[in-house]
Amino acid sequence: MIAADQLDPIRAIMCAAGFTSVSILDNVVFFGKPGSALRVDFLRVDSETIRKLDTHAVTATLNGHTLRLPALKDLLAMKLFALAQAPALRTDKDLPDVAYLCVLNNLDLERDIHPLCQRYASEPIFLQVKEKVEAIST
Repeated sequence: MIAADQLDPIRAIMCAAGFTSVSILDNVVFFGKPGSALRVDFLRVDSETIRKLDTHAVTATLNGHTLRLPALKDLLAMKLFALAQAPALRTDKDLPDVAYLCVLNNLDLERDIHPLCQRYASEPIFLQVKEKVEAIST
């Protein structure tokens, strides 16, 4: 995730790492590495959103670059919000992502996910997440 006005520095970093720009859309930029299946997507958001997410962000290092990444619950909130806004477009992508993140991080659905669904999505989406988590946990 990057501030929308920071595309040029990100493009320079990615090109220096051997990536090429695959596609630039209003809210996302896709980079691919020639000869590799590896693809990196950058969500473009406004600076205020970046500031809010940065308060809980975690730090990671990739190829010698230090990155600040959204905290797990912030990432889940964004995925749930996207799912609620465009279910026809996002269900196949975001619902499995949310479910796998819940399982991999041993999240408690009632304590961790239900409040996020109440705030950013809906009760039916919570029930879909719960069903998907149960399906992949068995």
